Order: sequence, then C-alpha cells, then structure tokens
Amino acid sequence: MSKIKTALQQKASPVDLTRFRQSVYALWQTGQHPRRIELNARVLTLDWPPSVDPKQLANFESQARRLRLQALGRACRRLGISDLFLAHHADDQAETVLMRLIRSASGFKGIKDTTLIPECEGQYGLYQSGSPLNAMDEGGGVALDKYPMIKIESGGIQLHRPLLSYHKSELIATCKRAGIEWFEDSTNKDRTLTQRNTIRYLMNERRIPLALGTAHMLDLAARSKERYEERDGTARQLFRACSIGLNLRSGKATVLVVPLNTIERIRELSPSRPSAVQDMEHVAALLVRRLLLLVSPQTEISLQDLSGAVNAIFPEVGIARSDAQRHTLNVACVQVTRLQDTIGGDSSSNMLSLSRANPAVATKAQSLLLNPDLAEDDSTPTGARWTQWQLWDGRYWIRVRLPPHYPSRAMSVAVRFLEMEDLATLRARRVPEFPKLVRMLKLHAPGPLRWTLPVIVERSNAVERGATLIQERVVALPSLGWGIDQWFAAGGKRRDGPCWELRYKAVDLDFQAANHRIE
Repeated sequence: MSKIKTALQQKASPVDLTRFRQSVYALWQTGQHPRRIELNARVLTLDWPPSVDPKQLANFESQARRLRLQALGRACRRLGISDLFLAHHADDQAETVLMRLIRSASGFKGIKDTTLIPECEGQYGLYQSGSPLNAMDEGGGVALDKYPMIKIESGGIQLHRPLLSYHKSELIATCKRAGIEWFEDSTNKDRTLTQRNTIRYLMNERRIPLALGTAHMLDLAARSKERYEERDGTARQLFRACSIGLNLRSGKATVLVVPLNTIERIRELSPSRPSAVQDMEHVAALLVRRLLLLVSPQTEISLQDLSGAVNAIFPEVGIARSDAQRHTLNVACVQVTRLQDTIGGDSSSNMLSLSRANPAVATKAQSLLLNPDLAEDDSTPTGARWTQWQLWDGRYWIRVRLPPHYPSRAMSVAVRFLEMEDLATLRARRVPEFPKLVRMLKLHAPGPLRWTLPVIVERSNAVERGATLIQERVVALPSLGWGIDQWFAAGGKRRDGPCWELRYKAVDLDFQAANHRIE
C-alpha cells in the first residue's frame, strides 16, 4: 500500500479544463484544497488559444476532451507512465448512454473500462507506439538483402476506469467515511455549458421518463457490452484461425479467410432466426475490420461502412447482393482483391490480398516534413540530430538523422508517396543503385502497389527567371531499405551521413502462431 501511495504522490495530475477561477483545479493550485490524502499533484493546463473563451465554443465539450486527453498523454510520457486511471463512475456511464440514444448513435455499451488513449493518434509514445517489437524475435519473418528487419510498433498509454461500477453517491460516502472532504468542479453544475451537464441535471432531478433513468441506462450498457464482447470474442477466434502473411516492406497482407462456421458458436446459430443472421453479420464485420486494420491508414473503421465488404467476403451472410460477385473493392482506403487458388485456379476461394488503395490525388500531393530543428536527441557522438518520430500515412513511423555537416541548413527532408516520375528521373540520371531498386520493386511491390510506398526526398529552393521553385531529389525508399549516395538505414555499419529509421504501425497479429507470418 505504501508503494501505491508513493506513486500517487509523485504522479497524480488534475487537469485545469479552462481558465475558470472557481474550478476545483484552481483551488488545488492555489493551496485552498485540503490535501488530506497527501497527493503532490501537478496541475496540467490546456492549450486554449489566448483569444478564445472556451465557454463560448459550440463544441466546447469535445474540444475540452481532446485537449485534456492530449495533456494527460504528454504528461504520462514525460513521467514514464503507461497506465492512466480515470475516475469515471456509474452515473457518467448512464449519462453517456443516454447522450448516444439522443444522437441516435451506436455504442450503447457505453464507456470502456479499459482502452487505448483516444485523441492522441499520431503522437509517438502515446498511441500504440513507444515499445517496438522485432518481428524476427517474435517468431517469424526473414530479413532480405541484409536489411535490418522492420520493427512493429506497440505500447502507448492504456486508460483504465476502475470506478465504473460505483455510483457517485457511493464514492462521496466513501470519502466522508475516510474523513476526506468531497470537492467538485463547479463547472459540472452549469447546465448551460454542455449537453452532458444538461442531461446530468435532468437525470438528477428525475425530469426524464423512468425508462431513460440511470438504472435503465446502466442495464442497457451492461447488456450491450455483454453482447458485443461475445461477438468480438468470436471474431477474434476467427481472426486467429486465418492464415495471414504481412509484408512490412509494401504494407500488403495475404489472407486465407476461414469460413464463419469454423467456430462452434456460429454453427449452433439457426439461420432462420433474424437475430442469428444479425449475429453472424456483426461477427463478420468485426472480423473484416480486424483484417483491414492490418494495412489501412485509418485508425478507426466504422462497422456501418463494411456491409459491402462483408457481402463480398462472406456471401453466405445476409441477403444476396451484387457485392458478392465482386472480386475487387475498396474500403477504408484498402484494396481488397480475391485471389485465384494457385492449385485449382478457383477465384471463388477466400484467399484475399489486402493492400493500401491507390491514394486520392489530394492525399498523394501531401508530404510529411521531417524537421531536424525539432530533434529529440542532440547528444549523438557525431553531433547528428534525430528528428522526432512521425506517423506517415497512418502506417509507417519514421525519423531521419542528419549530421552537422549535412550539405545545407536551407535544405529540407520530407516523406511522400512514390510517383512514376521519380523512377523516370532516377533512370535518366543513371543512378548506380537504380537496378537494385527495380529488382526490389518487382519482388515486394509489383504493379500499382509501388505507388503506395513511402519515399524520402531532399528539397531545396532554386530561383529561375525571378521565381522560386522547389526542387526535389529522391534519396531513399525506406521500407525497401534502399538509398542512394550516403543515405542508409540506421543499424548498418556506417556511422556517418544521413540515415533513416522506419517502423510499421501496431498490428493485432499473434507472432507465436504458425499461421501468422511477417514476410
């Protein structure tokens, strides 16, 4: 118990949501809060724009939530905390479910008791990153061309809500019995500030129908959660039974999808019952989402968007539709292609190819600037500077190291999609490493798949006829381990010159399973 208390003393962090003087956090900060539980708290302030009055924002609640979670995430990273505990209780759960009913939204299972920290996607060390795995060490994969195996990210911060089964009144009573005075943020009582505050007031004053009261909302959440967890557990079993090969160089997965009736629970369902059909459709959608997330640049995929993919992959589910006859479709920025059976030539088999769909023109034009002035570590022996880890296209975490003698401080480095003109330019310039690149592209990214690969470019400004033009030079395809001149992959024998380090996003693969492979 003393160890837990010590940890709390060091790492408790209330958050000052706004600049309201009557906030409980303001009381804590000014010393007016009685510290009977002896917490040495650090108050975190949110980065509201100076000219903005948070109370006047139409989306104040969602903006405050985003800034609050990001502030907590950054604080956790600084303090080396991987598990963050929040004090949401049963009354919060009931309010959340009722809010979703009002909005006709899904998610009636309510607030999750354990989840990845939201609102922090793309921030290294906060969301599914910070503790990379080596797929080779985890049981699979072969490194080709002596290029160090691309690591797969994992880690990040987990949120836990251990008080969801307790009502607020129970928590207040517990504090009083322990001689601890209960303090509450005064903004929670302002029913004009947020929709949640309004709903809280109506529920507390019993001004809503009994069927929408706290007890019924909690019952709805419990039943929805139980039903979801049962279906999600079945989908997880099916996912583990699928044969999956993931090529980290191209971000492409090959999947042999097992029939839904592989699982006994599915076989026991009666197809004549509408609820059984709905059950199968939900399980199939959960499975398809897990598969798509292996290669999709999206962090969230709505089940409502997967009906076409479910019908194409599992035509036995639901009403027959034209989707069932399609052998290629795009969903969640993923191209799904049904492959022909290599032995019998059967294109109706459930062998699928999943790859990043060819990006839209607007997306393809975007690039990620790797700025050495935002270096995380300036203390390398050679004085080289690493840029911060950044997430490119939702799939690859990347950083580069530039030595102090790098050609020009005016030169910038960026990551973007490979383009056809890049290969034409490399060929025209007779780059010595180009033949090797051609072989690697043919092996790992044939056809249109290559236009979804990341490429590192050097950018510099040139003046022609009085106009400033940006000139680019392709220097590396990091996922293939290919670079020109002095550019090379980190981990090699060379210790000077610019280099890169690349990691694949976190994926839900069982590296110990023989049928889940890194290729």
